[in-house]
Amino acid sequence: NRPSPSQIAVSQDGNRLFVIDQANGALLAFNKTQEDNFTVSEVFRPDPQSRVEFRDVIVDRSNRVYLIDSSNDQLLVFNGGNIQQPVAQVTLKDAQFPVVSPENIVINNSGTRLYITGSAANVISVINQPSQLQGNIQIQQSGGNIPINTDGSRPATSPTGIDITSNDQQIYVTNGGGGFNISLLESSGQQVRPIRNIGTAASAANAPPLGRMKIIFFNTLAGQSAARIQSEDASTADAADTDTPVSELSRLPF
Repeated sequence: NRPSPSQIAVSQDGNRLFVIDQANGALLAFNKTQEDNFTVSEVFRPDPQSRVEFRDVIVDRSNRVYLIDSSNDQLLVFNGGNIQQPVAQVTLKDAQFPVVSPENIVINNSGTRLYITGSAANVISVINQPSQLQGNIQIQQSGGNIPINTDGSRPATSPTGIDITSNDQQIYVTNGGGGFNISLLESSGQQVRPIRNIGTAASAANAPPLGRMKIIFFNTLAGQSAARIQSEDASTADAADTDTPVSELSRLPF
């Protein structure tokens, strides 16, 4: 089929590109040959008889490549210098969540933790120490699935986009289903926990579904009060709205 590039990731030195060809269920590696020219050097394409749906790809500082396959609820890990075969495969589903449907992936700045949105299960899959993944493993061996839809008063469904602040502490998720369309999680030490679900409209019924996201600026101003998450209806802010401090965050391109 005619190639249909959907996502791209770049090696740390900028000399190698990794591109998802969604139409053909393949991952392509391009090598830089001149200042502005790249040529295909490798292709990873599983057995044509097995259905795959590659959704997102990232590269860490050691040039390990992480590819999510939504059809098979799995994470594939490659050595960036050779993508012929994965060095690790992580099954993201578990006994509680038999279908996950991973959508997007992000790695924290220290390279110690991966976060993957699971739209079908309303979870964030957390994988610890991704640079050490080897062989075929279950997610329970390296992390776990964290539900974002446990608050009945603030429902959130179909997590899609995800990004993490530069201090590795706050994880923001955009939701493509009904209810509140942003979820906030916190990473502290070995624990990752959901903080709350937030909406971009006064009523969750009017909050539009959101897709991919990217944090473009994050900063804590010394000597100034931390910004606070306010209620969707500022005139009726509840105690949880005004008592949950977070670091100052610039406008996000939702």
